[in-house]
Formats: sequence, C-alpha cells, structure tokens
Amino acid sequence: MKKYITISLVLALVVGGVRAQDDLSIELNEGFEGFTPEAGDISVALILGRANFLSGVSVPGSPGNNYNWTVSTGAATVYPIYEFSNPTSNMVGVEVRYYLLDRVALKLSGGAIMEDTPPVVNIPTNNDPNAPNSTWIPQYNAVQGNNNINLNVNIGGEMRKETKFERLHLYYGLTVPIYYSRYSLYDPSIYFDPDIVDGSSYASSGSLLDPNDVIYTQDIGWRHGHLTGFGAQVVGGIDYYLMDGFFTGFEIKPISFVYIRKALDPGQGLPLLQTETTNFSFLAQPFLKFGFRF
Repeated sequence: MKKYITISLVLALVVGGVRAQDDLSIELNEGFEGFTPEAGDISVALILGRANFLSGVSVPGSPGNNYNWTVSTGAATVYPIYEFSNPTSNMVGVEVRYYLLDRVALKLSGGAIMEDTPPVVNIPTNNDPNAPNSTWIPQYNAVQGNNNINLNVNIGGEMRKETKFERLHLYYGLTVPIYYSRYSLYDPSIYFDPDIVDGSSYASSGSLLDPNDVIYTQDIGWRHGHLTGFGAQVVGGIDYYLMDGFFTGFEIKPISFVYIRKALDPGQGLPLLQTETTNFSFLAQPFLKFGFRF
C-alpha cells in the first residue's frame, strides 16, 4: 500500500509541474522548443522492468564423499522474456543516448552485478567426552566460497520520428544484446576419518585423532556455471516530455533473437558439459523509462 501511495504522490507532483510549466510557457510565449532533440544532445534514462540478465544455470555439485558424483543441466532462459511476473517497479539498468543527428542516435544500455565471498577452511575438533568441557574446543565449519558475475550490454542505434504532438516522439531501431553470467562455488572443507586407514571408504565426518587417518576434501577446486549470449533485436518505443529536458516513455522489442550457450565446469582439468539454446520472441520485453536530456 505504501508503494502505491508514493507512486500516486509522485505522479500528482509531476502532473502539477507540467501544467504549471505549460501555463508559464503560454504567458512568456516560449513555445515547446525544448522538447525536440538536436545533434550533439545526450540523454540518460533509468530503465524499469524485468531484470535484463540470463538465468537457468546451476553450479555442479561437489564430489565430497559421493561416489555417484553427477553433472547435469537443462536449457538456459532469457530472463527478461518471460510470460509472467513482469514488474514495472524494478530498476534494471541505465540507458545512454548520443544524438549523431537530430533524428539519429546511438544508444548504450546495460547493467552489472558482481559479488564475492572468499572461502574459509573448517577447523576439526578433538574433544574427549570424558574430559571436562572446559578443555573442549568447538569445531569450526567451513565457509563456502561464492563468486558471481551478471553482465548485460545492449549496443545499437535508433531513428526518431516526430508526431503532431510536440511532446510525443516515436523511435525505432536495432540493438545487439550481449549477456554473460558466471556462478562459482568452492567448499574448502577437509574431513578426517578415524576409523579407516586403508582408504577403502569414506565417513561423513570425523576428528583428527591419528596420523594414519584418511583425509579427503569436499571440493577438488572451484566449480563454475557459465552463460554466454548474444543476438539481435528490433526496438520501438515512445518518449513523452513532461517538461523541457525531462521525459518518460516505454520501449518494447517487436522482434528478438537471442543465442545462449551454457557450460558447466565441475572442477579444474575436467571436461565441460555444454548445451545451446535459441530464443525467438515477438512483442516482448517491455520497459518503462524516466530520463533527462542535456
């Protein structure tokens, strides 16, 4: 409820500001010259809609003590091209335009998300249940390393078309989307098996009790899931100037083609499991925009 009240107040303020500026423009006989882009102008807009990243990749599991260690995958998906749940309140990136001519602009949009959690090795314990707890040392579990990158870049151009309404501008063009996503995990856990000295099997946990204990690791190295995609998209939309230099609008992709390649890497030196996906969509991937031109 709070979100809808806030949006209503913002819209009311914007509409009030537009009407006030129109009244002032009429009084001063200034017209609407500020609503038309010119060569050399630059616009910057905030894009709202479904996040423009790839999805559908999972990192292979770690071997641990699982002798049925398996690597499997399914098809990748273009996350912003989806039938359901397309929010308009989600900020997904920024778009920059540079007008080469009054009616022709180059455009660049995109976004990036990167996160990193360094791994921390575990510390096994060696507590004697018959000794006082004042001599006990707790076992410290490992922290799994996590390294993720999500990147999307859209490069293209567009042609602007004026309408009979001074504030309203149509545009159409072509963009080339480039996507890259990588998810990486590493579990540095080390386990000791006090009951086995010949390496014939594994135990689920244990303590360091004897120098002859079998030692095994949860991971043999970093595991990765990669997604790489590119394509071509026809774009079309409108810009509506609420006031000089400030506009809102929406954009949609009438025709879109995206090629995606997925690769799963279970560990250093092991072969990859790879799959490919092609995606065609029509009249999809809508976005709302709020921006400034200067």
